[in-house]
Amino acid sequence: AKGYAGIPEPIADEPVAHDETALVLMPGLAFDPQGHRIGYGGGFYDKFLSREPNHPTLALCYDFQVLPHLDTEEHDIPVDTVLWA
Repeated sequence: AKGYAGIPEPIADEPVAHDETALVLMPGLAFDPQGHRIGYGGGFYDKFLSREPNHPTLALCYDFQVLPHLDTEEHDIPVDTVLWA
């Protein structure tokens, strides 16, 4: 199914991954060292991780995308690990 900005996303109410150890790669515009992120405004990943919280999460980004601190909201779920170069 097409979601926000025409980005393909899984069909609602269907399992995304049957293996809770499946790594979730987290996209974003900016990150901080604590794992907070600025996404694309659709909230898909926060909704997904609130339903399936056991998946490990990883964000890969450039060093210019890492800021010292990002403001967060109550529903924001941080990434487990942010790697940048």
